[in-house]
Amino acid sequence: MLKIKKMLTVLTGITAALSCTAVPTVVSAEEMPETTVVNNDVSATSVVLVYQAMSRADYLEMYNDCYDTAKTEASENTDGSSAAFEEIFEKMLADRIETYALQALADLNLERENCTFDSVYPVVQCSLTEEQLQAAESMASVAKVLPLDVWTTPEDAGVQPFDYVAQSDPSSVISDKLMAQINAGKQAIEVTMLYKDIDLSDIIEEVRQKGEIYEGSLDPDVYTPDEINEMTGVYKEKLNAELVAAATAARQKEICDSLGIAVEDVTFVGITRMICTLTPEQIYKAAESDWLYKGITLREEFVSSDDLGLVTTAPADEITTTETSAVTTASSTEKPTA
Repeated sequence: MLKIKKMLTVLTGITAALSCTAVPTVVSAEEMPETTVVNNDVSATSVVLVYQAMSRADYLEMYNDCYDTAKTEASENTDGSSAAFEEIFEKMLADRIETYALQALADLNLERENCTFDSVYPVVQCSLTEEQLQAAESMASVAKVLPLDVWTTPEDAGVQPFDYVAQSDPSSVISDKLMAQINAGKQAIEVTMLYKDIDLSDIIEEVRQKGEIYEGSLDPDVYTPDEINEMTGVYKEKLNAELVAAATAARQKEICDSLGIAVEDVTFVGITRMICTLTPEQIYKAAESDWLYKGITLREEFVSSDDLGLVTTAPADEITTTETSAVTTASSTEKPTA
């Protein structure tokens, strides 16, 4: 969604009156530093605050407003290039999210310029005094207070992105045109939707382990090092493809079973998009599921995979050379489907 630049630096000379010590910028939650910020004031503790996010509907409204405004400004005041638009859009969205975060955490009196905000997740990195820590832990708008040195990823902390599908409100993920057909009493509606991609972490680890075993089984007296590397690479690539295909097929069957439809009656496009005909009851069941990604629209509303925020599984050559993986939320500067 956004092209965020990592701009964290170490601050010194912090006084007790200063409420935060992180550099003012908006970064991805995945890019937050893994070590505690150096702080000469022992009474200030570097933390990551997870605050109550705005509703998905409010986020989409804000996102789309920034999108439209940035498009207009880029065409009127710049050369109209995509780079100019992205720069304007990113700044607008970052400013709006910062303002919302500071309002949500108003009781802590945080200084904007001394905090590191996130553009995708409702998290703020800062340093708090003991008094502020106690206040944060009792605030309704603060979901979690995590020491910076134990912060890893949003997923590990159970933090959902701003555009996470609200399971308690199925209608929020059903497009207006689709809802109109439901309200009109139509019983068989062709829809398109995305489902969450398979978790690659187990596959990556299995490929790594079995690749090592296979490599160890090759006789170095028979094969040269280059031949062993090549044969191991081919083995791991083939194994990865088989495991990904099996996991994808299992995920597709699981989804179809949950909706009470046959896999053969669904058109799967790419990795995570599916097109099928559902009843209103099945549409609501899909909207309330934990496998849905983004929203559900009429088939005729579909334009491109980018419009739906399509997430694809990492290529085989990337997986076979990577031992760890952090699952992140897809991002782009395409206007999201509400």
